[in-house]
Amino acid sequence: MATAGDYDIALTGTGTWTAFMVTDGCPDVATTCVGFVSSSGGNPSGTISFPAVGTYYLQIDTWPSPQWTDYNLSIVVHVPVELQSFTIE
Repeated sequence: MATAGDYDIALTGTGTWTAFMVTDGCPDVATTCVGFVSSSGGNPSGTISFPAVGTYYLQIDTWPSPQWTDYNLSIVVHVPVELQSFTIE
């Protein structure tokens, strides 16, 4: 991620019992889970807080067999807005 902060992540068009996990390292080595979202009805979505700029890995999983699903991925960053103070007289 190019910016640390909160991101809305959504999978649509999935089968049932679908989940995704975001880790801060390659899945084949010890990593830290940054976020996990699942949905028994499919199409999981949630807000994940990315603690720092860097590379993250999104892993998608299903249960039970088959261990695959079609999906569409949407990632939206929460952009902080700086409000300016003003006075109406």
